[in-house]
Amino acid sequence: MKNIAGAIAEHFFKKEQAEIINHFADYNIRVEGWFHGELIKLFIDNGYTIESTCKPTLLFKKRRPDFVILDKKDNKYVWEIKAIVIENKANKARNIRKIPRYFKDEEGLAGAFGELKISKYPNEYILVFAYPMQKEDVTNKWAVQVSETQKQYGIKEIKRIHQRNLLISLWGK
Repeated sequence: MKNIAGAIAEHFFKKEQAEIINHFADYNIRVEGWFHGELIKLFIDNGYTIESTCKPTLLFKKRRPDFVILDKKDNKYVWEIKAIVIENKANKARNIRKIPRYFKDEEGLAGAFGELKISKYPNEYILVFAYPMQKEDVTNKWAVQVSETQKQYGIKEIKRIHQRNLLISLWGK
């Protein structure tokens, strides 16, 4: 998974992508579908086959993971994608949450973390795109929540990359 995690970071930190994400942040837009579309292209370009998207599968009858992908050896990887807009002093819109609330709210990250905790599937990941993340106090709050979440759910943040206005966080068991 390290190779694909690096490819994801490289793709989303390109200048063109960063500019689009800045617009999302400027206008308080959470556009998870855009991230899905970009990831489909990225997975295919990196040699993965997409088995399913956003629908129940034989593995998950009730849940709808965002992606189930196969590598060249037919190993399955399950991905849940979360795009979150973080409240800061510049964007105090009503529909934007603060970091602690995202980590505790079942409709935010807590629901996905709970599902990952009980999942019996070894290659399951949560990929979080958080923006805007330009302020140091915001990234410090993120780190505090990561520590608490890892203890509470018994899962771990595998990789965290922060550049410009975007934080990418990859979670697994």
